[in-house]
Amino acid sequence: MKILSLNVRGLGGSAKQKSLHHLLVSFSPELILLQETISSTYPTLLAFSKLRPGWEFCAIGSKGLLGGILSGWNPLRVRCKDFKTLAGILLKARFRGSHTSLSILNCYGPYLNRDVFSNSAARGGLLFLPNLILAEELNLTLNVSEIWGSKAQIDPLAPFFTQLFADYNLVDVAPSCAGPT
Repeated sequence: MKILSLNVRGLGGSAKQKSLHHLLVSFSPELILLQETISSTYPTLLAFSKLRPGWEFCAIGSKGLLGGILSGWNPLRVRCKDFKTLAGILLKARFRGSHTSLSILNCYGPYLNRDVFSNSAARGGLLFLPNLILAEELNLTLNVSEIWGSKAQIDPLAPFFTQLFADYNLVDVAPSCAGPT
């Protein structure tokens, strides 16, 4: 099972699309979860149907220069049912050869009022789904090790999210071989 979750920070421009294509070819994921596509739904679906012919996709367009998400999967390797929710795209997925169903929530947390957004997802029960994988681009730094450059500041909302993770027994998975993205 290979899942790629990535904040693409916009899909415009051929250089970005070439880089993304190279990444998809190099890693050969079976399921992709992209955040911050900064694109409307139809162009996003069209671009990815060209990048990954034969795949199935679900997208939610951006609102201006913020947001936009895409979930895509190889139907030969993953059986998915997609649902658009207020929090994002929820997938009920089962990978070939596995008897375990996964709940995968791909969402883009807004820059403003992130605490309201995450609390509403928690109250709506989305964080209690069995076998949940949460792919969320929060624009949030929880500790200094996640920051590059000279402005090493922890996000003012870090305590809120650290407590939210603890309250719901969530794990913030850090990349094992890469720095922050």
